[in-house]
Amino acid sequence: MIGLFMIAVMSTSYFDSYPEESKYAVDFVTEHKIEIKSIRKHLSSEDSRLAMCIVAPEVSQYSQMSDAAETFALYSLYVQGKVLDFSIGAFQMKPSFAITIEEEIARCDYLKQYRALIIQEKSDRAVRYERVERLSSLRWQLIYLCAFIEIARKKTSNLSFKTAEEKLKYWATLYNAGLHASENKIYGLYDIDGFPKLSSKCFNYADVCMEFYRNRKYCPYF
Repeated sequence: MIGLFMIAVMSTSYFDSYPEESKYAVDFVTEHKIEIKSIRKHLSSEDSRLAMCIVAPEVSQYSQMSDAAETFALYSLYVQGKVLDFSIGAFQMKPSFAITIEEEIARCDYLKQYRALIIQEKSDRAVRYERVERLSSLRWQLIYLCAFIEIARKKTSNLSFKTAEEKLKYWATLYNAGLHASENKIYGLYDIDGFPKLSSKCFNYADVCMEFYRNRKYCPYF
């Protein structure tokens, strides 16, 4: 009996463990459908779907109230250069993530359609201010996300993914681990259950993304 109970617990899905949070993510993409569909200007229908599934776990755990409190406490400190990094917005992107994207755009011609992401402000303080302003905006986060997908595609061009889910698993882990993560590190993270952080019930981040990918109510318009 104990063995059967343990198997049942281990097989519980993210949607079963976090039903309210999962529903929040589905409702979020429905509410912001028009803005989200704008990514089709940059990505194919399939890549658009993958992109939104990659950020789905973050969206599901996003709380506007707690995010606002965190932003209020850390926003000015970041602008002053006293805080290096913190998560912000529905996709929980960090300034360091944005900086990596911006640097890639500055040096790579294939990303020229995203050059609007390169901040033109003169002082470091003004650049930091503009960056967190953008990361507070769903519109700008979607553009950063599109650029990430382009970079992920280029970075993994030497890999052969047999299915879209294999690609999603790799790209989602890359999003969660950081664009500079090595191939060995990415594969090593496949067996790590660390999402949501500081929770008694954690899952592998990429596996959660795949649950959203298989859910027909999530982003059905892609």
